[in-house]
Amino acid sequence: QGRGTMLPNLKDLVHPCQRLVQKIKMQGMEGEFAKIVAGEGFNPEEWAYTCDKTIKAYRVLRMSSPELLTLLLYKRNIYENQLNLYSDKTAPNIAVTMQGIIEMYKAPVNDMMEVKKNQKALKKA
Repeated sequence: QGRGTMLPNLKDLVHPCQRLVQKIKMQGMEGEFAKIVAGEGFNPEEWAYTCDKTIKAYRVLRMSSPELLTLLLYKRNIYENQLNLYSDKTAPNIAVTMQGIIEMYKAPVNDMMEVKKNQKALKKA
């Protein structure tokens, strides 16, 4: 896969709710969606932002020790030499993918505390 097809997929993983709202708008269904989220006190953009923050915090709370260790090692450039093993075409795609994965797991402590506090309600939703 080329970089052109990878970036939208990464954006879907990093900001799934914002991407959902974009796709809803492209389908011409924004009005219907706006009515639904208005019942919860949001406009579509606010809903997407809040939803993405919640998902990121939830991901961090559910992260396994091996996942955490892998991300920490990557952030410390431990895997930098491995990128040299790949072709000039593949290496940048792997680097972009890893950056996307790191972004998936970025969440402020306050967001994680809110998710933890509301975990039962989130599981029901």
